[in-house]
Amino acid sequence: MAFDPAEVLESLLDAVVVVDAEGIIRRENAAARRLLGVEALQGRQLLEFVPSRFRAAHCEGFNRYVRAGHGRLPPGQPIEVSALRADGSEVMVDIRFGHIGTPGTEGFAVVGVLREATERLRLEREALLSRYLQAVVEAAPDGVLAWAPDLRILAVNRRFTEICRLPPEAIPVGGNVAELLGRYQQLLADPSRLTEALGRAREHPMDSQRLELTLADGRIVETYGAPITDAEGQFLGRVWYVHDATERRAAEAQRGRLLRELATAQRAHRFLLDASTVLARVSGFTESLQALARVAVPALGDICLVDVVSDDRRRIERVAAVHADPACQALVDELRGYPPNPSGDHPSADVLRDGATRWSPELDEEFLRRTTFDDRHFALVKQLHFAGYMTVPLDADGQVLGTITLVTCGDHRRITPEDVALAEDLGRRVALVVAKERRYEAQRRISHGLQANLLPHELPVFPGVEYAVCYQPGTRDAEVGGDFWDVNGMPDGEVAIMVGDVAGHDVAAAAVMAQLRAACRAIRTQTTGPDDLVRRLHEAWDQLGLERIATAVFARLRPESGLLRVSSAGHLPPLVVEGQDSWFIPVEPSPPFGTPGGGASSWRGVLRPGALVVFYTDGLVEDRHFDIDDGMRRLSDIVLAHAGEHPATLADHILAGLLGEERGDDVAVLVLRWLGPA
Repeated sequence: MAFDPAEVLESLLDAVVVVDAEGIIRRENAAARRLLGVEALQGRQLLEFVPSRFRAAHCEGFNRYVRAGHGRLPPGQPIEVSALRADGSEVMVDIRFGHIGTPGTEGFAVVGVLREATERLRLEREALLSRYLQAVVEAAPDGVLAWAPDLRILAVNRRFTEICRLPPEAIPVGGNVAELLGRYQQLLADPSRLTEALGRAREHPMDSQRLELTLADGRIVETYGAPITDAEGQFLGRVWYVHDATERRAAEAQRGRLLRELATAQRAHRFLLDASTVLARVSGFTESLQALARVAVPALGDICLVDVVSDDRRRIERVAAVHADPACQALVDELRGYPPNPSGDHPSADVLRDGATRWSPELDEEFLRRTTFDDRHFALVKQLHFAGYMTVPLDADGQVLGTITLVTCGDHRRITPEDVALAEDLGRRVALVVAKERRYEAQRRISHGLQANLLPHELPVFPGVEYAVCYQPGTRDAEVGGDFWDVNGMPDGEVAIMVGDVAGHDVAAAAVMAQLRAACRAIRTQTTGPDDLVRRLHEAWDQLGLERIATAVFARLRPESGLLRVSSAGHLPPLVVEGQDSWFIPVEPSPPFGTPGGGASSWRGVLRPGALVVFYTDGLVEDRHFDIDDGMRRLSDIVLAHAGEHPATLADHILAGLLGEERGDDVAVLVLRWLGPA
C-alpha cells in the first residue's frame, strides 16, 4: 500500500515546517498553520515568526545549523523558544530539529517539529510554586492555604488545619477549594460569607481581601487573601492567611464591656466616657494608672493621686499625681515625693491594709498634720486648699494593688456618697484590667530576661573589625522568642558570624535557639565554610531533635583581606554598604532548617576598607504597615544616611527608624564594619 508523504505530514498532530538554507519555508502542515495563525506559510521567511528581540540569536543559530547540520544541543533535544503568531501574540513552543540532505549541498533543508509548551510550562510553574509554597507556609505562624487559578490547592500548612480543627490529611494538596468549602461548610456559622468572598476573588483575582469569619464553635478568625504573581506580574493563584483572633477579641471585648458598664451605670458622669476613651489607648500597669488620673479630674475631684504597693508590700509608690488646673500642677508634682508610709497613719496605708474605702467631705488641720511628713508637705496641702477626700482600693480578686485618692480643693464642691460609690465602682473594674497588665509585665520581664541570658553577653574583639549587636524583644507577647546571633573567631583567624530566627514565641523556641547555637559552635570548626555548615545542619536536623523550623544566615570574614563568604538557610540577605553604594548580598538561600530539601550555595566577595555589613532578622523589615521590600529599602536608606557612625550608634539608628512602639516579633541586628587589613 503506497503512502502519500503530504497526507502523512498533514495528519501529524505536531506542527512541522521545512525551511531551506535561505530561511524560506518550503513546506508546512495544518498543525503549523494553526499554531502560527496563518492560512499558508510556504514561501514566507521563517524570521517573520520570530519575535524581534530574538531575531539576532535566531539567525546565528540557524546559520550554524545550515553550515554544520547540527546545533549546540544533542540531536532530538527540544529547545524552548517564543514564536510570533500572525496576530502579534506570542506562544511558547518546544522545537526539535532535523535536516534533509547534506549541509552545503543543493536541496539541504532544516526540518522543525513544534509543540506548544504553554500548558507544560504552566504545570511546571505550578509544581515549582507548590513545592516552594509548602516549604514557606509551614514556617508561617498563621494558617496558610494557597490555590491555583482553577481552584486547585497548591499548599496548606499544619496551622491551617489546626485552626479548622481538622486532621492534616483533610485538606490535600491538589484538592479543590470550592469542594473543600462544600465539604466542611458546617465549620462556619455563616458559610455564605466565605462563598461570596471566594466569588469576588474569582471575579477580581488581583485584588486583596480582608474577611472576618465566625466559626460554628464560636471562635473568630481573621483572614487576608492576596494574589500570587510571578516576576512579570502574571497571575499564578491566591494565598489565604487565617489567624485565630478569638482570645484577643475576647480580651478586647472584656475590656470594652468593662468600660461600657461603667459608662452605662453612671451616665451622668462624663468622667466614665473620658476614662473609656483614654484607657482604650494605653497598655501597661503604670501607663493605665497615669491615664486614669488624668481623666479623673475634674469629674470626681480636683486632684487625683494613685498609689501602688510593692510586691513585698514594704513600700508604697506614688505613680500618678494630677491637678485639674495645669497652673497648680507643679505643686502636685511635689506631692509625688511624699508617698504614704505603709505602716503610717494615712488613708492610703489604711485602705491597703484592710481594703475598706476612707472618705470625708471635710478635712481639719489636725488631719492634715497627721497625714503629712514635714512642714513642706503640710505647706503644700495647705497651699492646694485640701478640703475633702475619698480613697478607694484597687482591688483585684481580693488583692489590693493600690489606691486612688481624689481630693477636692476649696469650697466649690463637696464629696457625696454617690461620688464615693462611683469611685469604688471605678476602682474595682479598673483593678481587674491593671492586674492583668501587671502580671503580663512581670511575665514579660522574666521571659525576656531568660532569653537574654541564653544569648552571648561578651563578644570577642578582632583586629581590623568593629561590630555591634542589638536585640529588641517583641512588645505584644510575654513569651520568649527565637531570634539569635553569635560571633566567634575560627582557628584560621576568620571571624564566624551567624544570625537567625527559630519559629515561635515560647520556651520551646528559646530551647531550640540555644540548641542550634550550641550545635553550630560544635561543628563549625570542622567545616570548610558557611555553605558546608548549612549542609551539615540540614543533614543532622532530625538527629539533633530540633522540632521547630529555623532560618539563619552564616558568614565568615578574613580580617587580613576582607574576603567575605555567606550562606543562607531561608534567611533574608545581609546588606552591604560601601561608600555611597548599597546592595543586598545575592546569596541563593537553601530551604529553612526543618523543611524538605537541603544543600546550600555560597556567595563570596571582597569588601572594600570601611565597608559595612548588616545582618538582621525578619522582624526588623516586616511590619503590618509596609511590605518587606519597603522595609528593606528603608533599612538601606538608614544605613546610607549614618554609614560614617560607629556600628553601635548605627544599630540604634536602625532600630529607631524601623521599629515602632508595638512589635509582634523579636528583632536582632548585627552591624559589622571591616576597617581594612589588620
